[in-house]
Amino acid sequence: MKKIITLCLAICLVNSSYSQSTKPSSEKKAAVKESPAKPNPAKKVEEAPAPVNDDELNAKWMAYMTPGQEHDALASQVGDWTEEITIWTHPGAEPTTNIAKVKIEMILGGRYQQSFHIGEFMGMPFEGVGITAFDNASKKYYSSWIDNMSTGLMFSSGTIDPKTKSIVFLGEQPDPITGKTTKMREVMTINGENEMLMEMYSTPTGAKEFLSMKILMKR
Repeated sequence: MKKIITLCLAICLVNSSYSQSTKPSSEKKAAVKESPAKPNPAKKVEEAPAPVNDDELNAKWMAYMTPGQEHDALASQVGDWTEEITIWTHPGAEPTTNIAKVKIEMILGGRYQQSFHIGEFMGMPFEGVGITAFDNASKKYYSSWIDNMSTGLMFSSGTIDPKTKSIVFLGEQPDPITGKTTKMREVMTINGENEMLMEMYSTPTGAKEFLSMKILMKR
């Protein structure tokens, strides 16, 4: 019975609230007129891009995916190489030298150069894999590097220096000592058909750039 009484009271309260809310208000509210937005002459109207037909789209993609003379130059380096690696851990440090073997090949239909490096570093086996690409759209070279002496990935991009004809890569690499990244500059010079020289310059945080590694490659 208490439940029924409580339910009836609840229904009465709901009806009373509803009837009060539906009564017309005695106060009249003044209508607010919205003024039309004025055009802003300083705001530029962006034009929609022109539509691209299928033939033009296909032609652009074909040009992007087709290897060119830059890829032919990378392909000319295919083969087995030996490399002499000289490393400076900091400015003024005594260099250490190691010998490694490199196998260079082109992958994915001649679009990318892949290099496998095998040697010894500080008495431990060393392995590294590098990928070099030339992007037809950006007209830039890109390089990535991984090895068994780290768990990171080094990435850089570059262009050809018109004076020296060398490829100059700029990028960053992780510094396990400070936990920060270190700027690097890598210069790749072709000395004839069977010799290449790679020079890496590092810029530690708060310090000047110095030559940290030099690799002389011979086929």
